[in-house]
Formats: sequence, structure tokens, C-alpha cells
Amino acid sequence: MSHDYPQSFGQSRLCELIPHRDPLLLIDSVHSWGPEFLIGHKKVTGQEPVFQGHFPSEAIYPGVYLIEGLAQAAAALLYLIQEETWENGIYYLASLADVKFRKSVHPGDTIEYRINFKKKHGRFVQVNASATVQDKEVCSAIITTAQGRNE
Repeated sequence: MSHDYPQSFGQSRLCELIPHRDPLLLIDSVHSWGPEFLIGHKKVTGQEPVFQGHFPSEAIYPGVYLIEGLAQAAAALLYLIQEETWENGIYYLASLADVKFRKSVHPGDTIEYRINFKKKHGRFVQVNASATVQDKEVCSAIITTAQGRNE
């Protein structure tokens, strides 16, 4: 299945891989990917509903959205390298380690999600994840996922 995926693709292809949908699909496109990495993008437009309350006087993209975007990019990588889709079992967020937020993200920014495969043990997979804006790291974490099987 992954051999059918080009090196870059948009949300319609992403929706074939991961179960997320608007308004909580937090990755716009995959720029490139390989057996151990994925680079994806999210353009923060300012039209996202979250900006109605976070914060009306100074729009800041929430840190939890950065983590969720990283987790979605990680899931896309895992489905691609295992030649599966979410219909074979959803990757659930199992743990976060060494989470760091370095800069705030604002409307007009383009977030680049960088995912690097670290290790797999049984149904658990760990990745190194970082988010950058204009080549400056805004967030990083070690993400562990657990794949559950759909019944």
C-alpha cells in the first residue's frame, strides 16, 4: 500500500491513512517521507475555531494542538511504513516525554512537523518529533503510540 503513495501528498490522501477529520485534522500535507522519517506541514490561517478563545487579544496556536499535529504526523508515518491504514487499527497516544515548547505559533505561520522513527516494541512505537516554524524549533517531544486493533 505505501508504495502507492507519492513522496508528497495532501489531506485527501492523509484521510486515507489516518482517522482524523476537520476540524481536528491538524496536518495539511506530507512534504516527504521514507522508511524512518516524515515531514509534514500545517498552515495556521487564523480561521481555525480555536482562535475564538485562544486568545482573542493575541492569537496563539495552542501547544496541545502542536502535540496533536505531531502525533497525527507520526501516525501517518507508521501507517505508511507498515503498509496499513487506520482501518487496520488506530494508533493511540500512549505517552509523551521530554516535551518542550520554545516559541509561540501565530496565524500566518507554517508549521513543519518532523518525525523520526526511534523504536518499536510489540504494539508500542516511539518516535522523535519536532515542530518548526521558519527553521526554528517551536516544540519537541518523544511520542509513544500504542496500536489498537479495530474489532
